[in-house]
Amino acid sequence: MRGAEEIIQDARREISAYCLESCDADCCKRGGLRVSESDAPLFGEVGACRILLNPCPNLDGSRCSIYDQRPDTCANFPIRIARLGERDVVTIGVCRAIESGVIDLQLSDLAELKYETFNK
Repeated sequence: MRGAEEIIQDARREISAYCLESCDADCCKRGGLRVSESDAPLFGEVGACRILLNPCPNLDGSRCSIYDQRPDTCANFPIRIARLGERDVVTIGVCRAIESGVIDLQLSDLAELKYETFNK
């Protein structure tokens, strides 16, 4: 059986395809991205961790212009393994792909590995 990280990478690929084909980068256009101090220059920002409330400045239409250099916040959205107390869980952000059932198979595979899923 595949491990959790492999399953999540597969889920992210499915979500990325859905994003480009169906939702037109809606999450990136809505804003709300938490940017660390080290990633701030990628967004034309300086200073401590902050949240960009406007659409991402790196969008070129509906595509990310810094995709190969995007920060972990972007690369890991909307599904990741997180630590909750003594155990690892899967957290899921708000995403049309997930709402549409695009990764139901991967979520089922994670459940078989005894991962609980929490929506952020």
